[in-house]
Amino acid sequence: MKLFVHITIPESGIRAFRKYESIVLSVLAEHNGTLVGQYRNNAGTEEFHIVEFTTASDFDNFGQDPRRLAANPLWDESGASSTITEIFDAD
Repeated sequence: MKLFVHITIPESGIRAFRKYESIVLSVLAEHNGTLVGQYRNNAGTEEFHIVEFTTASDFDNFGQDPRRLAANPLWDESGASSTITEIFDAD
């Protein structure tokens, strides 16, 4: 399962978002997830991630990880929003 994640962060929320991201990415591998690519614009107000999970269940388990859930106040503080799109290799 490959995902494209587009995150928009208000300038005032970048610091809180970076803290949140550090926590969340640290548990990714424990759920058979891999950060394939991580990109951001110059201002740091948009990030683009490509993430792979072995199965959809792994992705669901990642979403329910207690450490990730405990970091949600940082996400809220950051004011970030995101869209997640499952993507596939082009033929």
